[in-house]
Amino acid sequence: MKRYIFSLFATLLSVVCLTGCLTHGIDDPDDVYDGADITSLQGVYYRYKNVVDGETVVRQVTLARAASIDSEENTMAIQCQAQASFPADQLPNLTTSELVVVLNISTAAVIEPLDGAPALGVPGDWSKPNKYQITAANGKKKVWTVTLELIPRS
Repeated sequence: MKRYIFSLFATLLSVVCLTGCLTHGIDDPDDVYDGADITSLQGVYYRYKNVVDGETVVRQVTLARAASIDSEENTMAIQCQAQASFPADQLPNLTTSELVVVLNISTAAVIEPLDGAPALGVPGDWSKPNKYQITAANGKKKVWTVTLELIPRS
């Protein structure tokens, strides 16, 4: 009988302690997550394959980069350049046609490539302007144009 009463008491205590009562003061997600913007450039990378001890290894090199964002026009212009530590044997292969770009976007938003734009985070063609649609958590949409310029190393 004591075990039954203890189990009942423990169950009731758990229900009371683990039940939330907050019904007001919670921000409406439609107001908080309405951003459909590119917020910053995380990086521009060049990937290449190298043979080490008979095995093919994929290497990734970070390029020096700068970006300007125009939230009024929904554009981002990226300028990047090989750093001094860039592998000399790969310099002739470095073009805008096989770069990896990683962008940061508004909280809780999703980004989708348009019109043949490369997926972000994988090698793609940046020799032309690329368009992306960003959808905020509340459904608001914006189309952004991202351009990339590769500056020759001097």
